[in-house]
Amino acid sequence: MQLSDNKEITLLFHKSYEKLSVAEELHKNGHYEDAVSRSYYALYYAAKALLSSKGIITKTHKGLITQISDHYVNNGLVDHQIWHALAYTESLRESADYCTGEQITEEISLDVIEESKKKFIQVCEILVLRQR
Repeated sequence: MQLSDNKEITLLFHKSYEKLSVAEELHKNGHYEDAVSRSYYALYYAAKALLSSKGIITKTHKGLITQISDHYVNNGLVDHQIWHALAYTESLRESADYCTGEQITEEISLDVIEESKKKFIQVCEILVLRQR
């Protein structure tokens, strides 16, 4: 891996934690839809960092979710339930941002933040470190 790749991956994880921090603040202030949207982007940037560590570039959100499944879930490196948090949160983000589908409650917002913080982002970081 080249130094520039390491910098990019570090930047992506920084953005991931930044979005998670914003999501937590939004949640505390009762902005549950925006908290879910920012939580999704926390997951998105962690997933992007993980894929970048293998030189995989995606152009769409669905493409990113599919590539995580293809390269990490299907070979047992990421548990399906952890991957599902990414896919489910992306659908919640669409509901939150475009007022379609599921209503975002305080409980949903908190669950998404906790799943982001405790599982998905940490798994991505561990896998990136293993690949180095």
